[in-house]
Amino acid sequence: MVREKIGISQSALGEAIGVSYQQIQKYENGATPITVERLQQIGTVLGVEVSDILSSRSADKVMEKTQVYEQRRIKLKGFWDDVSNEELLLLREFRSITDKRLRRSILLQVKILSNVGKREF
Repeated sequence: MVREKIGISQSALGEAIGVSYQQIQKYENGATPITVERLQQIGTVLGVEVSDILSSRSADKVMEKTQVYEQRRIKLKGFWDDVSNEELLLLREFRSITDKRLRRSILLQVKILSNVGKREF
């Protein structure tokens, strides 16, 4: 309801948090359980608090857990403000890689490359 009220499609929300629109449908229909951290990501993208997303009955069950993520929420808002389309594309493509060894190898290469400019020769 919140997503629709704001006018964001399932596809756009899914893309923003790195899941498919089908996964968003499953979350919304209650077919797939959702973690507090994922709720926090959705809230950040929608610009609302987690409690605004949940019904009053379920909000009571998770409210204590969401307090742990309050500092992270503030950091995520600042983080997402500066993310470029290029970075989003990189993240989207990286998430599509299913081989764990390949993902670790790519991360290692990125870490090495990011340090190249920091070293003095």
